[in-house]
Amino acid sequence: MPAFEWVHVQLHQQKGMISLSPPTICNSALSTTSPQSHITYVNPDFIKISGFTEEELLGQPHNIVRHPDMPPAAFEHMWSTLKSGRSWMGLVKNRCKNGDHYWVSAALLNKSDFG
Repeated sequence: MPAFEWVHVQLHQQKGMISLSPPTICNSALSTTSPQSHITYVNPDFIKISGFTEEELLGQPHNIVRHPDMPPAAFEHMWSTLKSGRSWMGLVKNRCKNGDHYWVSAALLNKSDFG
């Protein structure tokens, strides 16, 4: 099964297990990080979806929400792309504080993308 189809199936299987539908998750959770990948900001939707408090997230490496099912190569590609000055987009499986997971359609931008 192609990766996109697998993600699509996973989203449909998960839909009844989370309080927010996948489109809501993909459109509202927001975090910012330092160049060293430490969390510098999270919005209320990110907090609600992840199950962590703002205090638990700020200053932590962003991999605090990384799900172990995500292959390391995905993040190697992401960082390589960002370090080259380009933006990165992809589907990411994140881990909630309680061990559950959620999917994010991630769009990572460099400050240079804003002029």
